[in-house]
Amino acid sequence: MRSFFIGVFAIFVAAILWSGWWWYGSTVEERTIAAWIGRTDGASARVVSTSGYPNRFDTTLTGPELKGDRMDWSAEFMQILRLSYRPGRYILVFDTTQRIDTGVQVMTLTAEQARASVARDRGTLRSSFVIDAPSLASSAGWTATANTMLFATRPDSGGTEVGLDLRTLEFDGVTSDVHLQGVVTEGADGQPSGELLLKVGHWPSFLALLRALEAVTPDQFDLLSQPTEERVQMTVILTNGRVSLGGVDIGPLPIMPLPLPY
Repeated sequence: MRSFFIGVFAIFVAAILWSGWWWYGSTVEERTIAAWIGRTDGASARVVSTSGYPNRFDTTLTGPELKGDRMDWSAEFMQILRLSYRPGRYILVFDTTQRIDTGVQVMTLTAEQARASVARDRGTLRSSFVIDAPSLASSAGWTATANTMLFATRPDSGGTEVGLDLRTLEFDGVTSDVHLQGVVTEGADGQPSGELLLKVGHWPSFLALLRALEAVTPDQFDLLSQPTEERVQMTVILTNGRVSLGGVDIGPLPIMPLPLPY
């Protein structure tokens, strides 16, 4: 009987110690995330609470916002999830409705689910971003939809490999697929450089979407309209933050501040 009570007491003490450790860890987690937000110009949000006891830190933010040089992003909420025993590995859960403001048009992105993962191991960074059933509606009156959007990065011997897939992208009454892949490096000024291969299933509709997004000017649109075939492969070149598509200089790449929570 005595050993039974000793065992119960040991479990009780362990539970108290673990609870204290989790409370301390959740407090540190909230402070770390608040510092992550505060150290980057253009990033803002309010840390509401951390739950997930006993093995997770699930932190909810309200009003997250990123202000970039050519566009702003915002949402009602965002969650940052982490297993308490795996520092440096995060899952980001986004609101199913997000807002993108370019100053000329406001776009609303809705989705069934939007999640990202970020992991840093020994100085290397991996990330992935998945949006299920994304729909982008603009105040200019157009809408684009897709079944899935996938974006991922992983370390490469020459820099960082980047991949983007838009599956069954529909715009202007036409369905297409878009695939972008290549390796980029970051210069001393933080600007990306590299060469990526772009594959598009229906070039005219994709180009029309770029025009609707105001990613290309009317003159650039005319130059890029030269390919008459539907399926097109083109090289995207990034040089010191500037973008060249199929040999046509598009201009600077929109940069959003993306601090990481570690």
